[in-house]
Amino acid sequence: MNRNSLAAYDAAEATTGPKRRKDVYAFILSRGEEGATDDEVIQHLGIPHASMAGTRHDLEKLGAVLGTDRNRPTVSGNLAEVWIAKPGVRVDKRPPKTEREILLTGARRVIENMTDAELEALIVEFHHYACIVRKKRRTPNKRLDAVDIRQGSD
Repeated sequence: MNRNSLAAYDAAEATTGPKRRKDVYAFILSRGEEGATDDEVIQHLGIPHASMAGTRHDLEKLGAVLGTDRNRPTVSGNLAEVWIAKPGVRVDKRPPKTEREILLTGARRVIENMTDAELEALIVEFHHYACIVRKKRRTPNKRLDAVDIRQGSD
């Protein structure tokens, strides 16, 4: 998530987050075992598509909704996962951040404050380390191989 997305998320959380979570949770809960797809929630509640994934993700982290192995077609004809709600879960508070989310937030702040030279050095160092690890494992990493760095590759 970029800085603008994080700012938008925080602003939405302060104004509409708890209400949106309650509304989405109540709708999915009302559907019982039939559950609902994100698309069905969007259509029924009229909430913006961009808000739905984050809201449902928050509900998932709170343990309020669970994904199923069922899919239904969306308005556009694509298949979407069906979600069911677990009764009795409090959804008025934002889910706690995981340790990984806290670390990623800190890392983003450090990286955003780096000069271009510092950032380039970090990428070169990371790429060098990843190449060593990859050689030890003898498995290619397509994501790393696709990284474009000016210092070259192994």
